[in-house]
Amino acid sequence: FNDHFELVALSYSSGNVAIFNVLPPFNHVRTFSSKNISMKGTGRAVSCLSWTPDGRALAIGYKENGFTVWSLRGCCLADTTVDATSNPSTSVLMRSGSNTTTTTTTAPLSESLSGTVSDSVPDPAPGGSGSESVSGSSSSGTSSRSSSSLGIVSLSWCPTGYDLSVCYANAKTFQKFTFFKMPTNTITTTQQLPFLMGKSELLILRKSESGSAFGEEGISENAFSWHKLPIGWEHRDQNTPMRTASRSPEGNKFAIALKYGLVVFYEKTRKFMQLGNLKEMRLSCLGIFWVNHYLVLLVYSQAENQYKICMFNIGPADARVNLGDLVAEHSLKIEGKPHYMECNGDYIMYAANHVSYLYSLQMTPSGMEVKLQEQLTMDKAGMSLHAPHEMSPEDHKDHHHVFRRSDVHESTSFPNQIYLIPKHLRVNAIPDSPKKNLHPSSNILYQYLFLDRRGHLFLVNHSNDHPEDWILIDSDVHQFWVTDPSIPHLGDTLWTVGLKGIKLWYPFYSSKNILSPSTQICDGSFAFSSEMYPLGLIPNWALVIALTSSRSTISSSSFILPSFGIRPKAHPYLHLIIKQLLKSVLDTPTIEDKHENNINIDPETITSHSAFTEAVTLGKKYCTTLHFSAALELLLYSVLFEVMHEKKPHQMNLLSLVIKYLEVFPSYPGVVVTCARKMDADVWPTLFRYANPKALFNKAIESGDYPTASCYLNILLFLEGEKESKRAALSVLDMALTNDDLRILKDLVRFLDLNPTATENSGEEQYIQDLLLSRHARKLLRSRDLHQFVEFGRIVGKPLRVWLYREKNRDAFLSNEEMSGLLYLLIDQFRESDSGLQTLLCEMKAADCKIWVLALSCLLQQYAEVASLVKEDVSMKDHLSLLLEHHPDIASHPSINSLLILGQKQESDLAN
Repeated sequence: FNDHFELVALSYSSGNVAIFNVLPPFNHVRTFSSKNISMKGTGRAVSCLSWTPDGRALAIGYKENGFTVWSLRGCCLADTTVDATSNPSTSVLMRSGSNTTTTTTTAPLSESLSGTVSDSVPDPAPGGSGSESVSGSSSSGTSSRSSSSLGIVSLSWCPTGYDLSVCYANAKTFQKFTFFKMPTNTITTTQQLPFLMGKSELLILRKSESGSAFGEEGISENAFSWHKLPIGWEHRDQNTPMRTASRSPEGNKFAIALKYGLVVFYEKTRKFMQLGNLKEMRLSCLGIFWVNHYLVLLVYSQAENQYKICMFNIGPADARVNLGDLVAEHSLKIEGKPHYMECNGDYIMYAANHVSYLYSLQMTPSGMEVKLQEQLTMDKAGMSLHAPHEMSPEDHKDHHHVFRRSDVHESTSFPNQIYLIPKHLRVNAIPDSPKKNLHPSSNILYQYLFLDRRGHLFLVNHSNDHPEDWILIDSDVHQFWVTDPSIPHLGDTLWTVGLKGIKLWYPFYSSKNILSPSTQICDGSFAFSSEMYPLGLIPNWALVIALTSSRSTISSSSFILPSFGIRPKAHPYLHLIIKQLLKSVLDTPTIEDKHENNINIDPETITSHSAFTEAVTLGKKYCTTLHFSAALELLLYSVLFEVMHEKKPHQMNLLSLVIKYLEVFPSYPGVVVTCARKMDADVWPTLFRYANPKALFNKAIESGDYPTASCYLNILLFLEGEKESKRAALSVLDMALTNDDLRILKDLVRFLDLNPTATENSGEEQYIQDLLLSRHARKLLRSRDLHQFVEFGRIVGKPLRVWLYREKNRDAFLSNEEMSGLLYLLIDQFRESDSGLQTLLCEMKAADCKIWVLALSCLLQQYAEVASLVKEDVSMKDHLSLLLEHHPDIASHPSINSLLILGQKQESDLAN
């Protein structure tokens, strides 16, 4: 049973584990199934199940095949099961005859709870930090490599949720696996890169400094990397594990709550500073919030059995303050144990003993002013801390409901996550409900988002007329993110992650009705597999960061153990926002009517539309990011996919509009052709109905982007025929040869079929091909780039002798001045290619280039060939002497001495 989320996990004989709600309507939530657990045969039976203390991850042990760990969302965080067909050496077991203590260091992600307080004290609140390797204990004994040695007897999580103890059936040992947690404060409005927390260190994600991290194909595996931040020994000694951590809005400080007290890490000085006397007073920090230059802390005193909210003024971002001397500027006592707490720059909100408290915050010249603004009891608040009545599937499908006091369910439902909306913003929601109308937005005092543990996400309005109206936004939600409203365009979003995947609401704050289907985006191009865990957003880069676990093994003479590394992956989401803006253009009544009546629309009417202009402005802002082209490809691909599968007329209008949008950017030809090449040729006529392939090809050629132009050749062949495509190929060939790009030349050879035995190419096209190739061959000979000359001939498929024979008295002619460094030139160019020298020698002999043959024969130590040349042509003796004058290492060879004597004898005979 999972008491936190009112769930039950049931295992089946097939090895699958199903999750159900234990309250009506007792619906099935999801099923966990390892890909290595066979539905037939051994290894599939489940031996034990263990939820993490916060109820957010489930460990599943199998009787004969390792264990798996799953997040509540359905992401596989760790998997030590072994496929029946795999190598047994990858299994988790000790070698035969071993007697050792096993040590396993792993780093899969363990989920944590946001905006709530831990159920146990002084155990850490969900969202602790730090990680270290843990050594498990073992007893002496032996183990074999049979499948039964992988069997799990028991699984047990430590109270903090960082360590999982695993006891095996026959290995007579147990191991501890160490996990990282996700911090609470990276869920909502952060602009910073996410970080993870272990027991004694932070794992900080940073952008890779490598220039190849981003590319035309999108975001590579190396775009981001992890950086460890271990806590100093003076702070962590007997004061771990970490409870929670939070990064400052500027990103230059970390506030880290240890077992007792709190330390602040300054990125600039790379130093830790202890805050006040919290550690000496044995105060446990359970929640951290940044408000301007204040730290707002939720602390618990064991000595007093008292919860408090303390506010410390740590000074501006660049201020140097001795944190050790600080005392709390404000201290608010909490009656009872808080169920949740949330804080932003306007309010502090918390609930305890079924009473919700709201304090207003205001900066004054003398400091922060804190004032109690609302105190809502169950009688007054109605819905406060309570779940609404049970809703049928039809309720979720057809209506967005408003709940008030009459809808209260008896059971308490504390929040999974809560977010206070800044008071200068208002989220408009007009539900389709038979209940009475809501109050006008002008009467709203404050709003917040409330995600209960059943997965219902509510927008809660508080006004003078109605203390609280709860509007259902979405169901089956696991977590949500709200971006920073100060970020233009991309800061106006709400994200949900749950059973339906990732959903996006745009616009969120500025929407006329957040419940309108037009504001909700659930795009197939933005799906994550079960092995990917969405971690958070980077709005200023328009990226979603997700994590996946990579498995490896640690081996020694006594054991083989699994190890898991956390690999970050990024996915752009800019295309979702742009697509939504372009859809709003088509939803304009005048444009929509013209489309329905097949009336031509003036292009200027579309391009001058405010939503289209906004989309262009957004694109130009992010066009300098290296993954911008990948985002545009996703935009075009997703719309084209909808056109081909939904076959609705309005989708064709959207495709036309997307093409018009892409024309604004220089990468337009590359985006279209990359998308086209990833789809079947049957789709090309639909795509290029609005994007002329010849015009796109010419645009690429004019801009000098011949690699992109070469990608259009097969498309032109398919749509325009062989003649047009061959002409285009010759243009690309000319530019490729001008830029010495043999990589492109390989593709062009295959396309043009420049095989010497081919006879299809004739007339003018054949003449142009030969002219271009001959011109490049002369260029290589003139520059004495002989290695490229040999490679060029190999790619083209023509014998070099054709060009050498033509040029032996022109560009291939060797002067006496060149003889001095000729052999060194050849050695430098063919340092790793003796076969290239042999090919060049063979072709030079066929073209009767005697001086070249002489030099190459000396270099390859083919002295019989040198002797033959000297015997046939007495003038070769002078060339040989000149060559040896500058290469004394060759002149000392006995064969060369005999050749020189032979040459002198020939000269004497001729003189006589």
